[in-house]
Amino acid sequence: MHATLLQVRKIIDALPQRHVMKDDDVEHWIQTMWEKEPERIVWHANRLNGWGGSEIGVLVADMLNKENSDFDNSYHSFKSVQEVIKEKLCISIPARDEDENEDDIRRGTIGEPRLIERLIVQLKQTYGDENVQIDKDTMAAMGTMDAPGDHPWLVGNIDLALIVNEKRMIIDIKWPRSSKAAYMAKMTPFTYDCQLKHYELRAEHLKVPIQIDNTVLACFDSDNFKFHLGVVHGEENINEDILRAGDFYFNNSLLKGIIPEYKKSKTPTATTEILNGAVNDRLNQLHALKVLKRELDAQIDLLEDDISSELDVLKLPPYPKLDFAGGLGSIKGKGAFNYNDDLLRHYAPVYNIKCPSELTDKIRQDIHMAMLSDKRVTENEVMSAVNPTYKFTYPLSRAGKGPIFEKISAIREKASSLLHNNLASINNSEINSEINSDDVSIRDAHAKKLNYCEKKLVTNGDGLTVEDTQNKSNRSKIPVENKNVKPEPLVEENDQNIDEDNDLKHYFSI
Repeated sequence: MHATLLQVRKIIDALPQRHVMKDDDVEHWIQTMWEKEPERIVWHANRLNGWGGSEIGVLVADMLNKENSDFDNSYHSFKSVQEVIKEKLCISIPARDEDENEDDIRRGTIGEPRLIERLIVQLKQTYGDENVQIDKDTMAAMGTMDAPGDHPWLVGNIDLALIVNEKRMIIDIKWPRSSKAAYMAKMTPFTYDCQLKHYELRAEHLKVPIQIDNTVLACFDSDNFKFHLGVVHGEENINEDILRAGDFYFNNSLLKGIIPEYKKSKTPTATTEILNGAVNDRLNQLHALKVLKRELDAQIDLLEDDISSELDVLKLPPYPKLDFAGGLGSIKGKGAFNYNDDLLRHYAPVYNIKCPSELTDKIRQDIHMAMLSDKRVTENEVMSAVNPTYKFTYPLSRAGKGPIFEKISAIREKASSLLHNNLASINNSEINSEINSDDVSIRDAHAKKLNYCEKKLVTNGDGLTVEDTQNKSNRSKIPVENKNVKPEPLVEENDQNIDEDNDLKHYFSI
């Protein structure tokens, strides 16, 4: 068995909830993650051991929603408690939110190392080289999987820890769309508040406690090539709420293998009758297109699987990469070797190669190369020992001219015409058939919705006033000059009324 898979099984078998996990679920989880993300499967396995920073906000939001009845005190998260716990029990496979945040997450994951470098450069330019240092001790301590005995679920990895002007701080880095960066840093989502305070609590509950002076959300604005920084305080009692929610769902759900009963959110919903007819028509078209896209994606996946199966039958030679041209695009194959260790051990003595109990990749490669050079070894024998496999992709041609480009353009025009003609026939009454506009509760919910929004965004003679939710325990109003009142960005890049550097200097004792 592959050494990585052995490591993953060892991690899972040591989980505190392992006794309530089904073996079939575990095997399916391992197999799926090995096929899906083999390079990150160990990381995913370690994440099963407790609640991480990106998950704790879901638990806190659910707990507070159950405890509160007022609309103003409703908390939102894209995931549910049920989804989080199912993932921790290996009942479901980790998946990112199917919303507009998916691209934000992908950008942040890919660019994180470079973003850290850029952030440090920016801070040194502001506060001086000698006043900005990477907090290696905190990074090392937080990088372990150790959890405190009183809260064994309190785990998670931080992006960065710095000491700025002798102040120790934990920083979480986000790379949203540029139009959202400044706004997000000033008005952090509730789940991000929880994430950063979760890291602070983890640091303070280590065997050797680390006192954190500030938690900072750093949002990268790629258009202006700078970070917008916001010091996160969180709502009143947020630390207590995090520990309370973490303990409750860990002890009463995860360790018992119980999926909490789903309860409909108390947050009221209103109909789309407030929108004009043209907007409603476009909304219906949008949702219809998403349904079509989902079906098209399913058909694409099916065809790709069928073609990949046919290609597997060909028993292609073990090249690192394959590239087939043809049609309106190409086929690209990335090869991988699935070594048969028993066969490799059989051949090793022939080439005077010593084999330990666990073969390393280097030894496998040495035996493989020796077999390729040995004229006595047939091609079938090499293939049996190596067992090459391929992951195929089917990219469309990116030609900007020529016959292939013309064919693709003709198909696109035909598809556009078909979609336009058919979407126009969608029956709006069918889409909204389950909504009763005469329902008094819906009208009341809509009124509450408007009142809630008015509290968040207040119009006055000077423009738009934005509520500073960074310090929720002492809420204040930050004026933003925006006389045309556009929805985004709410915080303009050149707005002199918001001085991020001065705000941060206060917390960094400058």
